[in-house]
Amino acid sequence: MKRREVLIGAGALAYGGLAPSLGKAASWPTKEVTMLLGQAPGGPTDFLARTLAVEFERRFGKPFIVKNVTGAGGLIAVSQVAAAQPDGHTMGLLGLSTFLAPHMKQVEVSFDPWKDFSVIGAAASILYGIGVSAKSPFMTMQDFVAAGKTRRLTYSSNSPINSVGLFQVAASTGADLHWVHVPSATEAVLQAAGQHIDAVIQSPFEMRPLIDAGQLRLLASASPLRWPWYPDVPTISELGYGDGLMALAGFALPAAVDPEIRRQLEAAMFEATETEKVKTQVQNAGMVVTPMTGAEYLDAARAVEPSLVEVLRKANMLRTKS
Repeated sequence: MKRREVLIGAGALAYGGLAPSLGKAASWPTKEVTMLLGQAPGGPTDFLARTLAVEFERRFGKPFIVKNVTGAGGLIAVSQVAAAQPDGHTMGLLGLSTFLAPHMKQVEVSFDPWKDFSVIGAAASILYGIGVSAKSPFMTMQDFVAAGKTRRLTYSSNSPINSVGLFQVAASTGADLHWVHVPSATEAVLQAAGQHIDAVIQSPFEMRPLIDAGQLRLLASASPLRWPWYPDVPTISELGYGDGLMALAGFALPAAVDPEIRRQLEAAMFEATETEKVKTQVQNAGMVVTPMTGAEYLDAARAVEPSLVEVLRKANMLRTKS
């Protein structure tokens, strides 16, 4: 049985019904709940947050308002969650980048990602894929790797997290693959489609429109799962190039919140992600439902942290110890 199926099954057993809460959390929420998001409106995580907000509002009877607080790579919003009153009326997106931030050069954080949050859990994951221009001579991932063994190839993305898959490909094959950081995901995709860069590694949300329009060719999934929209395209793991990465999208509350409030939200998230409606909506946003409890999400973040730090080191973005 796949891990995803195990997690969903565990959630169904643990949260088959939401029992009435006791103690201080019994009256929660007493007002609207703000969901802080460090990404701009219109992206996959924004869509995920708004999808869950509708389900939470239906479950708890109070408005759940998504507030986009952009800047500093999403860290302003995360900082506001950590510093918020721990009354359960402020929560926010907690992505893998939150755990990577303290390791990055020229990035100052006001929180400890391991201590300053009460993690609700993960709801979904962003897949990544490797694409080239439709005019590129590379028809397969094997073609791309073979060329990389004879000359330097460039690829673009807007985050080191996105690029894990191609760092793994380079390490496992010896191909000379050079990461080019660009400010936005859209620009990364357009650079590859226009053949200004040899390849791109981004999410379905940015890549699918150009793939479907015949401007971009998907060579491989850079995540452990195949992209459901293109089931014939293999993963880099299936090709023997590395495990790849899915970027978990989790949610958290301030650390000192009543544990019962966190439990109620964790349970509600599991219930929401088990419905076909939410699964379809999340997939339409270029993500896959991968529910995890708060403890499971933290375990997953700890497991992937060393590989992300290694990516920073190779990209010369790792903070040096003083």
